Amino acid sequence: MNTPAEVVRAWEEAVDARNEMRLLALSAPDIEIVGPRGSAYGHAVLAD
Repeated sequence: MNTPAEVVRAWEEAVDARNEMRLLALSAPDIEIVGPRGSAYGHAVLAD
């Protein structure tokens, strides 16, 4: 099992590498994305 720190590190590496498939695999389907315009949910928003 991976530690929380290992999961975060893998998530950040996927973002940096622009590896969408890996990023989505590491993210919950109902992930919340928060930005200056408010919140949005889901893999489709994350992929954008």
